[in-house]
Amino acid sequence: MIKHFFLFVICIAFNLQAQHAQSIEYGDCFFLKGTISNIPITMHLSQQGDDFTGNYYYDKYQIRINVAGKFNRYLNKIELKSEVAQKTETFSLSNQTNGFVGDWISGSKTLPVKLEKANIPFTFRKYSQSINLPLRSNIQDGPTLSSNVALVWPVEESPAANFIRENIMGLLGEKIKSSSTNPEDLILSINNDYKNNYFETHKEENDEEIKDRGSSYSETHDVIISIYELNDRILTLEQGFYDYAGGAHGFGGIVFANLDIKSRKALKLSSLFTSVGLKQLPRLLEEQFRKDQKLKPGQSLEDGGLFENKIKEATDNFYLTQKGVGFYYQQYEIAPYAAGPIEIYLPFSKIKPLLYPSACSYFTP
Repeated sequence: MIKHFFLFVICIAFNLQAQHAQSIEYGDCFFLKGTISNIPITMHLSQQGDDFTGNYYYDKYQIRINVAGKFNRYLNKIELKSEVAQKTETFSLSNQTNGFVGDWISGSKTLPVKLEKANIPFTFRKYSQSINLPLRSNIQDGPTLSSNVALVWPVEESPAANFIRENIMGLLGEKIKSSSTNPEDLILSINNDYKNNYFETHKEENDEEIKDRGSSYSETHDVIISIYELNDRILTLEQGFYDYAGGAHGFGGIVFANLDIKSRKALKLSSLFTSVGLKQLPRLLEEQFRKDQKLKPGQSLEDGGLFENKIKEATDNFYLTQKGVGFYYQQYEIAPYAAGPIEIYLPFSKIKPLLYPSACSYFTP
């Protein structure tokens, strides 16, 4: 009788997984160059159905601004929104043969926008799957497993495209539980692993205990690989992640991978900076952090939120833009959780003396 009961529970779990786990979704990626009024901008967008997500930046500053929105079927326009300095910006765009045209709106200001598809060496597609599964089907509003896995994947078949695929898989690392190199299989294997671990971890808890502790049994896992920078020489991938499995709070952050797509080489700090330059980087990072946090001369870095009055070393978690290098310290790495991740961006003008001459070609100051 007990064996039959467990088989019954397992069957329920599998049926719920089939009901609440979405199939793989597919979308296109757009890389656009253009202007707001006469100001040059670059925009990266990914589309799945009517939904759009991505970012844009002013070419002069290279600071990413996230955007998200939908295709408005009534107006036949894409409507994207972003938050900048606590103000809402809106892009209202119409599809054209080779890009988009429309308006940028902020408050009472409206400016014309024109975007054309950039001439890039690769075509990317986006793959994703979201799941939302109850721990026990007989407990109303009970704990759930929520997971979202998404990644970009080059379409072309070439040595350079294979190199990119290998590095996407490298970012996923131990999350991959499949020997396949198919993006759909990779996503399914990650979500299946989350599901198996979740139900296995809590299989011994009885219903009353789950009801009493409620959402403390819920878990959330997000893994999203997207493109941060892409030009004819450099591809920077970013993996955003977030994990919550009970406790006071979850843990999230971003991991970057910088690729020279012409030479098919993964770039490290030691690929860019001389040995002398690497030793000088912490000083530059401290100076820029002081400037960013508006600290007075001699004021401790601890007043800006760091654990101590010193940045001991440059993190190897960095990203490239055509104007400089950004350094991304994860939560707890040099500052407490409440301070969040610490991001310090050094413009090319500051780091140029520290670079190998050959590395300067990655930048267009």
